[in-house]
Amino acid sequence: MEVFGDGINKVETMDMMLATRISSALVKHYPGHYWAVNVNSDGGVVDIKALNISLSYGFRLMLKDVQNDPTYKLAIMGAGEILERAHMRVGGRRDNETAQKIDDIPDKYQPTPGGILV
Repeated sequence: MEVFGDGINKVETMDMMLATRISSALVKHYPGHYWAVNVNSDGGVVDIKALNISLSYGFRLMLKDVQNDPTYKLAIMGAGEILERAHMRVGGRRDNETAQKIDDIPDKYQPTPGGILV
């Protein structure tokens, strides 16, 4: 395993770089939303959440489907679906816009009045 001077190995660094590129693409398409992107090469997956909608729910893509697409189309489409399920504007976030209901999520995990994240 090749390790850089700060103790982070090469795979972790490449995972972080890809996560940053995907996150940048999401911010460009859906500004104002708070995107969390985690790339796990060992598991072969990319996990994406819209933190202003839910801390618990997001979506997972297979790394092999994402890493060779410079436009990150699957990530952008998945992020748009999250916004649609939360009944939020697909595009830039409006001031103070919060998710009131997330489709296909059990009632006990829905946002509370006042938009507190689940």
